[in-house]
Amino acid sequence: MARPTHVYTIEYVATLIGENLELLEEIASNSDNIDYGEMIHVYDGTDEGSTTFTDRGIESLQEFLGRCHVIER
Repeated sequence: MARPTHVYTIEYVATLIGENLELLEEIASNSDNIDYGEMIHVYDGTDEGSTTFTDRGIESLQEFLGRCHVIER
């Protein structure tokens, strides 16, 4: 399997999939919610750094959100 060559910031993913950034940050705070290796923390010189997702990570996030929405109903 090929390694990812690009990632998307969590802020961009929120815009891309039309979800609330705070919700995505909460989901990302538990790495068990996303397939292993598909969410990557980037150290950018700030105390917080940046959370990023691969293409598969975005799919995994959307699958997780879909399961959550089913439970809420």
